[in-house]
Amino acid sequence: MDNKQFRFDLSFLRAFSVLVVLFYHYNFFLFSGGFVGVDVFFVISGYLMTSIILSGIQSNTFNLITFYKKRIIRIIPALLFMLIFFLIILYFFIPTQFIIYLKSAYSSCLFFSNFIFYLNSGYFDYYSQFNFLLHTWSLSVEWQLYMVYPLLLLLLKKIYLRNIEIFKIIYIFLIALSFLLMNIYSRSNPSYAFYMFYLRAWEMMFGGLAFIYSYNLIKINNNIKKYIFIISLVILFGFVLIANRTLTWPSYLTLVPVFAVSIIIFINVDIKLFHNKIITYLGNISYSLYLWHWPIYVLSAYFSLNINILNRIFLILISLLFAIISYHFIEKTKFIKVKFVLFISIVFSLFTIILTEIDIRTIYPTRYKSNLVYYATNYPLSTQCKAQYSYNNHHFQPKKQNFLDFYLNKVEVDTSKKNVILLGDSHAGMFIKTFKNIFKNSDYNLIQITTNGAYPMIYPNPGKEQEKFFFNYFFKEFFPKNSNHIDLVIISSSYIYYAVSNEDLLEKIDNTESYFKQFNVKTLFLGQNMIYDIDFPTKYYLKNCYSITRKQDEILKENVLKINTLLKDKLNDKYLDLLKLPIKEVSNVGIPYVHDTGHFTFYGAEQYAPYIKNKLIECGVSLK
Repeated sequence: MDNKQFRFDLSFLRAFSVLVVLFYHYNFFLFSGGFVGVDVFFVISGYLMTSIILSGIQSNTFNLITFYKKRIIRIIPALLFMLIFFLIILYFFIPTQFIIYLKSAYSSCLFFSNFIFYLNSGYFDYYSQFNFLLHTWSLSVEWQLYMVYPLLLLLLKKIYLRNIEIFKIIYIFLIALSFLLMNIYSRSNPSYAFYMFYLRAWEMMFGGLAFIYSYNLIKINNNIKKYIFIISLVILFGFVLIANRTLTWPSYLTLVPVFAVSIIIFINVDIKLFHNKIITYLGNISYSLYLWHWPIYVLSAYFSLNINILNRIFLILISLLFAIISYHFIEKTKFIKVKFVLFISIVFSLFTIILTEIDIRTIYPTRYKSNLVYYATNYPLSTQCKAQYSYNNHHFQPKKQNFLDFYLNKVEVDTSKKNVILLGDSHAGMFIKTFKNIFKNSDYNLIQITTNGAYPMIYPNPGKEQEKFFFNYFFKEFFPKNSNHIDLVIISSSYIYYAVSNEDLLEKIDNTESYFKQFNVKTLFLGQNMIYDIDFPTKYYLKNCYSITRKQDEILKENVLKINTLLKDKLNDKYLDLLKLPIKEVSNVGIPYVHDTGHFTFYGAEQYAPYIKNKLIECGVSLK
């Protein structure tokens, strides 16, 4: 096959891929399965890479360094142009997102953003729509495959040249292995299956099959080719229409669009539609359009501009404009291709210096703004936050610690004192330092039993979830053994996260109350705190600077207030209603009371200390 011959069908598939992804991201209802477009890109890329590498091996002209250099020239300049543009935009217009963006930009530049996003969020999660560079995960996956794939084919070079049939068997075996592993992980850890390159390798290699078997194409009748092509195209379009984000992806179902695209590429039918200049042009600018459409969408999401369909159409046109600029002035510019090494070195150096050497609190001229940026960005990693939660000592973090090695089975109740337990999730953990201050000079011993991401109750089927094992241990072993020495259990949680329904939440409360009642131990519930749809410092900044009121935030606030009323009516005097207490959202120097979407900073938690102290005294706790 002459891999220099222009393939109009590939240009059509590129255009199709980027458009369905774009319409999916911009929430057009007919494109609920538009995420399939990324899988189409993988197949196309696999076909092209395989044709370049194997054709070069066949003619003995393949050069690995040249291959990598061309990939750099193809991918990095346009990527850096987009990254720097939005870096400037965020610095001036949404400073609370600047450092977060910079860290993502750094991982995107070095093509490990898929690992970062795996550790922090799922692609289909609600909060992922506020990640400016979420879409770069696919570039990282492709780049990692680009690094490994030619080495694999070079390893099989002698087999390919001497016995193509054995090569095919090995190649198909590797596809099957990757596909099998993907299916295993898609059941146990879907996010890992989504982001990891070796679990996506089979998609690219399916594209490679289309090249490897391309010499068999002459054996197929032209009329049969057209029928096969039409059927494959219908399947592909149909999948985009019927698939949706509720599907586990990737999974065995991913084989359907991947196989359909591979067949279209293999059949190599040339029809008049493929020669349409608009389609060809969209195929040409598809990479730049993919790069620009998502951060433009995210920017509009922060400013609540993407709700109206006319606004979304306008945003798509803006994306097209920037894609055209990127294509003509970056992708096709010879100057950048010549100077790319110097350019890339400067940008990487700049990113590294900002991330490692510059104090975040000095990057903005006012202390107020710098504090908002700091608390939105670095507070969770700060020593103050670790002390606030008692991380590494008493607050169990399932992703970082093993339950069997954790302190809970070693906690001893102080029999010489009255004992009070603070029990709950991370929303209980955020209060521990405040409670330590409250009980500091009292006759009470404070015991912390907190972990991330689980309501404090007995779980009948904890599965592999360590945080549920944690609470099971507490309720089944720790508390029954020590209940005679416990005077009060204070329960704190973000109840709204664990409420399947109002009835379900009330049942959880009843079960919790009934459990402690059988041991004649008193309980006190700290109330539901406010939850935001984006991190509070950013919400506060947008509202104060631009008068942005987010519709989703108002809906969430309404739901929180309903849950709060439900709990207050249920628990009466045992419930401390945090939402009615007067507190200051941001200090005079810009320290916010919440640093993310719902967790208090120490400044925020301390504002509730007087109210908590008074409530404890009401419950009969003697505090000096």
